[in-house]
Amino acid sequence: MPTITQEHGVKTVAGLPFAWGVKAYEALRAALDEAGAKSERYIALAELLDKVTDAPIPLDATDAHVCVLAERYASDCATHGAIITEPTALRARLDHVCRTAGIDAPTGCDDKQAIMRCNDPLWWRARLRKLHGRTFEAAAIRLGMVSSQKAKYCSDETVMRRTAQNRRNALGLESVTMTNMDTDQVMTLAELARKGMGNKKLRRGEMMMRLAGCDKMAKSLGHMGLFVTLTAPSAYHAVLHKSGQPNPNFNGATPIDTHNYLGNVWVLTRAKNDRDGIAPYGFRVAEPHHDGCTHWHMLVFMPPEHLPTFVKNLSTYALAEAGDEPGAQESRVKFEQMDPAKGGAAAYMAKYVSKNIGDDEQANDLFGKPVITTPMRVDAWAGCWGIRQFQPFGQPPVTVYREFRRIEAEQVQAEDVPEHIKMAHAACQRVESKTEKDADGNPIVLHRADWSEYMVAQGGVKVGKVKTKTRDYSAALVVPYKSKKRAGQYRFVGIKTRTKVQPLMSQGRVGGYAIGLYAPEVMADGRYGLQPAKKPLGVFCQAERDVVYKSTRYTWKKTGRTADRSFKGVAVGAGFDVPWSPVNNCTADRPAPGWYAAAAAPEPVAEFDEAWFDSDEYHRIAVDLTTATDHWLANELAADEQREKTVWTVPSYAHRKGQKHAT
Repeated sequence: MPTITQEHGVKTVAGLPFAWGVKAYEALRAALDEAGAKSERYIALAELLDKVTDAPIPLDATDAHVCVLAERYASDCATHGAIITEPTALRARLDHVCRTAGIDAPTGCDDKQAIMRCNDPLWWRARLRKLHGRTFEAAAIRLGMVSSQKAKYCSDETVMRRTAQNRRNALGLESVTMTNMDTDQVMTLAELARKGMGNKKLRRGEMMMRLAGCDKMAKSLGHMGLFVTLTAPSAYHAVLHKSGQPNPNFNGATPIDTHNYLGNVWVLTRAKNDRDGIAPYGFRVAEPHHDGCTHWHMLVFMPPEHLPTFVKNLSTYALAEAGDEPGAQESRVKFEQMDPAKGGAAAYMAKYVSKNIGDDEQANDLFGKPVITTPMRVDAWAGCWGIRQFQPFGQPPVTVYREFRRIEAEQVQAEDVPEHIKMAHAACQRVESKTEKDADGNPIVLHRADWSEYMVAQGGVKVGKVKTKTRDYSAALVVPYKSKKRAGQYRFVGIKTRTKVQPLMSQGRVGGYAIGLYAPEVMADGRYGLQPAKKPLGVFCQAERDVVYKSTRYTWKKTGRTADRSFKGVAVGAGFDVPWSPVNNCTADRPAPGWYAAAAAPEPVAEFDEAWFDSDEYHRIAVDLTTATDHWLANELAADEQREKTVWTVPSYAHRKGQKHAT
């Protein structure tokens, strides 16, 4: 049963944010008075509150709580390092600590770097914030706090948390000064970030340019455009749209679960399209319904004779789960053929681009509170659940396009340079007049970047990798998951086959796109040491892979950081500053932990057997248990003493604002 607490005379459900807890208590009390303690209504509500409040991190925890918890976990991991000196065994123990905390253990790195991550409070802080944010938002969805009648797309708290995160990031970028080691130019990190795709204005412009180019390419090939809306079954929706009441058939799916379900439907459809010899291309946009449930919009292009086959394939897999429920045939998947009178692809998708990619400016109301706009809600929804909003398919990679914009014209003007390299470079450039200007005083644009010309230079559309393996889902079955966690959800089971698939080539090319990205693997120095990473340095022609057209790259170095930064008028870091170098001179002679010097770089371990601590191997390499125990006990006593001194209490005065008292 949920725990009832009282704060300043106002009764609330413990473990929930104050505003939620008051409403939950009122609903629980009403169910008890009207139906009784043994009624289905009261029991169902009590069980729901028990599930929601049983969170790895309390839902009413603040960001300060999360930061303190991150410090505690990092300290606990360091304590394990004082006892276990064998790197492989220590990593296995820390993997267990991560799983207990509800986060994924470090992967893709050696033992040293994995242990260093687990000892770093900042590493824990990022993952605990993600865990708490998703748990919080899932609880808001299950309690009906996200709907068209309350908070659309995501809760107000998640929007404000996202806004605070963006504000922290902006302050951090503004405080760091970078110097170009080649030109001596000095800029802040914020100014550098605004020159890339982190700038929403540039990102929106590039997306509209790609949409227009795709539409131009389709017209030149005589292809038809189809606008598709794909939704999930009704059981994936937490709240009914018209009434705003909780959906009694809700299966507990989160927005990322629904997104993965739609992705699975698309994977099956795409495989069937390959077997049928059709290859649509276009764009996919992921958006939230009013209750946060994910749905897709797609703009696909293909030859007119392929439209019936595509519609049949997508409808088959979209209706495979609960296809006979009321309204499924009409609403589960909708198709609308593009009408030239309404505009091209850019006109069809402009609404969704502007809705998903807003401006960075933050507006306030008359009382100084931030105004929550639709793009802010959609951005917070996508950021919370880690959902990629825009996804092109069947087109050349945009990374090569962006790399061409960094290549000087002199690199591609020689006579022996292939024509498609010259064509691709010209297609990616925006050329402005140096003498002529328009009425507003801006230079006249002589040539705009053209995505369709770039696609032609790359060989056309649907010229991806040749697949040699596929999975035959022609006899696929829809079976439910056996785990209780995914009760009410279904998966597709097919028959594995080995079939060579020849993709449809609109330009007659075989074997992939004509131009590739030159990105050799280098050892990059990061926070946790050297790691292999791919560094883009230019492009190359697939027919002449030894010739690289290098892009212009500069070396930037951090040369300063502002000490006095303000946040809502409060000075932050006014009395101190971060070190100008990453070297801590005060602890240069401190010996490294015992595990550090002996750590190798083996493959990540599997499940760790606790019986290892009783083996002879452990006793040969373990430190003296008495010394280790004394060290551990001293740390624990000091930590307990600090925890008793640290009190996080935020009094609530909501009842003084005319709010009714719960009885």
